[in-house]
Amino acid sequence: SEREMENLLRYITRTRKKDKKEVLWGARYGEGSKGIETVIRQWKQIHCSYTRNTRRHGRYCYHEYFSLSRESGNLEGREKMLEEMAFCMSEEYKEAGYGVVYAVHAPDHEDKNYHIHFAVNTVCVKDGRKLHDFFYSKGQREARFNAVAEAFFQDKN
Repeated sequence: SEREMENLLRYITRTRKKDKKEVLWGARYGEGSKGIETVIRQWKQIHCSYTRNTRRHGRYCYHEYFSLSRESGNLEGREKMLEEMAFCMSEEYKEAGYGVVYAVHAPDHEDKNYHIHFAVNTVCVKDGRKLHDFFYSKGQREARFNAVAEAFFQDKN
């Protein structure tokens, strides 16, 4: 639902009222520099522009995350590099025409490693196509993300 999309975007960007930690985040096909409220409004407009019947919206966005292994080494203090890596990974969605918000999270009680969240708008901004193959192409995307991460760690070490 729209509400779940809003909650997800606020959760991964840590912009809920109760959140105390700040995270590095960005948006592709959304004006992240103007804040998460602007991105939420823009994503809703994209859905309304391309779907006439609200029952046909289906899923508003997908959520996935990429967890960095302990073998990546100590990443504390390298959050800016991780944000660059997340930006490169988000190109996967942007090239296909789907808006994405990404955020780098430090280790916490849920995930003991640094990880990058992705919230992907399910409506293509270019032509209004709905994203249907998201879960089927997950393995391919994971392989490409691993390649991006490997390249970053080779270049930045």
